[in-house]
Amino acid sequence: MVYGNTNELPLFYNIYQGSITDVTTFKNTKKYCNEFGIKKIMFVVDRGFYSKDNIESLTDEKIIIPLSYSTNRAKKLLNETESILQNKNNFFIYKDSIYSYAQKTYTDYKKTFTAHIFRNKEMYDIGVNEFYKQLLTIETKYNNKKYTVKKKLETDFIEDFSSYNKFYKIVKLKKNYILEKNTATIDKQIQKFGTYILITNAKELLKDKILDLYKKKESIEKVFDTMKNDIDRNRLHVHSTERAEGSIFIIYLSLIVTSYIEKVLRKNIKLKDYTKNKIFYELKKLKITRFANGFHIVNELSKKVKTIFKLFDINIKKIEA
Repeated sequence: MVYGNTNELPLFYNIYQGSITDVTTFKNTKKYCNEFGIKKIMFVVDRGFYSKDNIESLTDEKIIIPLSYSTNRAKKLLNETESILQNKNNFFIYKDSIYSYAQKTYTDYKKTFTAHIFRNKEMYDIGVNEFYKQLLTIETKYNNKKYTVKKKLETDFIEDFSSYNKFYKIVKLKKNYILEKNTATIDKQIQKFGTYILITNAKELLKDKILDLYKKKESIEKVFDTMKNDIDRNRLHVHSTERAEGSIFIIYLSLIVTSYIEKVLRKNIKLKDYTKNKIFYELKKLKITRFANGFHIVNELSKKVKTIFKLFDINIKKIEA
C-alpha cells in the first residue's frame, strides 16, 4: 500500500502473489506512482532491507533505512559519534522531546549514504537507569554468596541470567570468586539506549525531516493494524481470487474512511474527547428508512451525532434532503 505523506491517506494498493523481493516491489511501485502522477516518492523500509543485493540494485530511488545494531557498520558509527551524541551542544527539541544528533557520510556496496544518528535523551536516561539497576541487583545476589569454586558461580549465573553473561567477568578476590563488570561491553550496550541510526541517499533532507518521514512509517503500520483488528480482516476466509480481490477493495475503501477520521481527530482539538471507536459507536445510531418511491426518512439525530457532523464539516441537510 502506498501512503500519502501530505494528505495522510492511503493512495493506492497492489496485491502480490506470495513473497516478492523488496527491490522488485520498489521498481514496480515507482512505475505505478509515475503513472498516477506521484513524483515525490520516499521509501521508508525496515532493518531487514539492508543487504548487498538490495543496496546494489538501488538506482535513483530515495530511501531511508534504519541500521541494525548487530551490524559492524552500525557499531562503527556508534563508536565514531558517541562523543558527539554526548556533547550538549548537539541537543535539539523535536516534538517536545530532547534529542542529540550526529551525522556521518559513508560508502557501502559502492553507494554513498548519509547516516543520521539520533538519541532520545529521555529514553536513553531511562534505559541506562534500568540497565544499571539490573546489573547491581545481579551483583548483590551473587557476590554476597561465598563461591569458592569458579565453575559453580559460572553455572548458577548463566542458568539465571544468561543474557547478561557478556557484561561480566568472573575474577578471584582473596579466597572467593565474584562477578566484575565488563566495562567494554557495558559501554557498547549503553550506546544503544534510545539511539537509532537512519541512513539515506537523499542528501537534501535535514534531521527534522528525516525524523518526520521515519515516524510516518508508524502511520502506515497503524493502517495495517486497523485492517487486521478494527475492520476485523486478519484473514479473508474466501475461496476464490475474485472474492479475495473484491474483499480487499472494500477493505481499502474502509481504510480511507478510517484514516481520514484519525487524521481529523489528530488535528481538531475540539475532538480531543473522541476516539475513532467512539465516533463509530455514535454514528451507528444514524438510521435512514428508504421507500420504494424514493422518499426517505432520517431518524432523529442526537446532539453528539450533530456535533460530529459539524466538526467533520458534513452538511446534515444534504443527508435529510
